[in-house]
Amino acid sequence: MMQEKNRVHRPKQKRSEETQKKILATARKLFCRDGYYQTTTNNIAAEAGISVGNLYFYYPNKKTIFMNIISDYSKSFLEIHESFRFKLEQGKTDSESFLRSFTESVVKNHEREKELNREFMIVSCKDPDVASVARSMEKRTLESITDFLSSVDTLLRVTDIRKAAEVVYTFIDAAAHRILFSDLSDEDSERLISGSVEAVCLYLFK
Repeated sequence: MMQEKNRVHRPKQKRSEETQKKILATARKLFCRDGYYQTTTNNIAAEAGISVGNLYFYYPNKKTIFMNIISDYSKSFLEIHESFRFKLEQGKTDSESFLRSFTESVVKNHEREKELNREFMIVSCKDPDVASVARSMEKRTLESITDFLSSVDTLLRVTDIRKAAEVVYTFIDAAAHRILFSDLSDEDSERLISGSVEAVCLYLFK
């Protein structure tokens, strides 16, 4: 029953595909500008220049639209981790540069979608389906960090790699969100990233 409620109509014609893209683009703009909870399907339809009935033909409710937008956002996030899977060898010879590059990539990805990331965080605190997407992204980050730590295990002073991955994730996540939501200058952001990576390296390595 729930699956039927959240069913998305898959367009078969170019015009239908364009309408669906317009709905998603318009909704993203309104969610980022006005907030998810302040935006209605009526607002989205009016801004997109279509009828509410036409919107409902493609998406049964506002949440389904949001989930599609978040799904696209999470894919861009996962691309970071896929790219770093192929750079683990670099981490063996220059672990600090590897961690710094990884942290900077996470921060930049968040910065590209600052307002959407804000709404994602807000809605995930209240909606279990959105929270599930957030947990999946967190899990993937932890897996990437664990893979890296496992590849340099002979260099580590820590013995519990799983716990160490949690600590590294906490540093990276805290730095990213402070840079995003504290209106730091470029100089202060750079200082925070450098300090976070330095602290993590002191904790991790012999």
